[in-house]
Formats: sequence, C-alpha cells, structure tokens
Amino acid sequence: MTPASPSWADVEKFLDIEEISRADFWEAIRSGEPVSRPVDTEEATVEHDAWVIAVLVGELHMSAEEIEGLREEEGVRLVHEHWARRRQ
Repeated sequence: MTPASPSWADVEKFLDIEEISRADFWEAIRSGEPVSRPVDTEEATVEHDAWVIAVLVGELHMSAEEIEGLREEEGVRLVHEHWARRRQ
C-alpha cells in the first residue's frame, strides 16, 4: 500500500455510506462490473427564503405548488425581475 491508499476501515466506511454489502463489493471486484444500486430520482426540496416566498405569494400571487416547482435561484430571479418592473 502507498501512503495515499485507503485502509480497509476507509473501504468499510464507504461501503456503509453507499449501502453496499461486502459480498456485493467482492463480486464487483471479481467481475469488474459495478455494484447495482437503486438511484434516488426524487429531487431534494428547495427551501426558499421567507422574503422570496412573501413576494412570490403576496405580490406575484403564486400558489404553493408553483413555488415548490422553482429552484432557489429561479425564485430569487422572479422577485428581482418583479422589483425591476415596478421601478420602471
């Protein structure tokens, strides 16, 4: 092993985090094929700042469902665009 090589404890920690059994790990080593694991396709929910939600609901009259569909940066962009239009 080289100084940068992972220890078995590092490998076990990785297997635990990734929820891979030792048997699956060793089978992947023998076969050269990656371990088959389910992929979480559900996106994480975005928590918008309170000031963004206040403008989206109070001034832009967006529903909770519409807001849930926005990424954080989209919500902020909509608020900034709204404020820019008000100044004109």
